[in-house]
Amino acid sequence: MRAEGGDIKQMLEDRGASALMAMRAEELAAYTAVLSISAASFGVPVLRCPPQVDRVRELLIRLAGMSRSKTPSVERRNRLALHIGDTLRSSMPSLFLEQIEQHKHDGIKLIGDTPLELLPIDDLPLGLQATVSRMPTLPGNLLMRHGFTAHPAIA
Repeated sequence: MRAEGGDIKQMLEDRGASALMAMRAEELAAYTAVLSISAASFGVPVLRCPPQVDRVRELLIRLAGMSRSKTPSVERRNRLALHIGDTLRSSMPSLFLEQIEQHKHDGIKLIGDTPLELLPIDDLPLGLQATVSRMPTLPGNLLMRHGFTAHPAIA
């Protein structure tokens, strides 16, 4: 959420806004619980990416439009895909990057809508470094239903 100091103070003092923020906090807590259940059922660690990672959405829309054009420029498309990867990398905390790089030759399960497969690791996208599987989070109800009904993996 982006706002000026005065606006934030006004929101915090407003009962309706406070109730909405409390509901959002409960929603995020439930989402975190579902991620934990999914991670446990898949037997994988979870790194929760910061919201800045999702700021590549506009670039992804441009990439999709460029790819659908009748005469796509392969060079421009590749340059944009590299830019998306660099943007993802610059928005990730270094601790997360270290964890991902540590397991770059293992299977990696991604839970999210952002294509972290494009994240550059050693000058190659993660999708070319590791066996990557991504489960989308939208719609949230589907993720929650899946998380609560998943059966743990038994080794």
